Amino acid sequence: AFGLAGTSVFVLIWFVHHAASSIQASSIVASVADEIACELPTLFPEELGRATRDADASADVAAPAEGSVRAADVVAASSGYLRVVGGEALLAAAVEHDLRIELLVRPGDFVADGDALARVAPAERADEAVLADIGESFVLGTHRTPVQDLGFLTDQLVEMAVRALSPGINDPSTAVACVRRLGVVIGELAGRRMPSPERRDADGAVRVVAPATTFDGVVSGCLDPIRPYGARDADVVAAVLSSLAAAMLRCPSPA
Repeated sequence: AFGLAGTSVFVLIWFVHHAASSIQASSIVASVADEIACELPTLFPEELGRATRDADASADVAAPAEGSVRAADVVAASSGYLRVVGGEALLAAAVEHDLRIELLVRPGDFVADGDALARVAPAERADEAVLADIGESFVLGTHRTPVQDLGFLTDQLVEMAVRALSPGINDPSTAVACVRRLGVVIGELAGRRMPSPERRDADGAVRVVAPATTFDGVVSGCLDPIRPYGARDADVVAAVLSSLAAAMLRCPSPA
């Protein structure tokens, strides 16, 4: 009994200390940053220097001429946030039925019931059963997840920085911490190749085309919302500039 009582007191003290430290802004920022570091190799696995078929992942993808091929839309059966897109299942369906699938949304986007998720061509080969099969590759939910959505994690840091810079809170140190963590993300992406928007089959034919992810788009999403609120704070401005300067050193090309 005395041993259990002593253990309970120790666990209680540890719990109070852990709870107090885990809700501090710096701990929350570090926790989100650690999760981003874990997800980056999954979302952006291709490092620069590795031989790839596409020299530039953000290059325009050749599409059929307008009006030359009729397309059918895969529509959402419910409303919610797009959580996961089954890329392998889409590629397999496109190869099986000799189709080209163009994704119209990306993970993290909100779609309403009846909105188009993808466009399938040619429409003659995509009957209702095929469209339903393709629609099962899109997983919707009530909230966003970080599985395929880097913006979900970076938006958390952006929101923390913006709220910290509000007149009611006025906590520029937390905003600076968020900006520095976002700078680390930008630096990591600067050394990686953006994923190609197109998926090809074994013969090299383009089967699936997704919305392209660009480096400048990620950088804008990380820093643009913070700039208007932090423009009057010298520490925040300096943090933004230093983060960009550190990231530029890791960029392999001026573009």
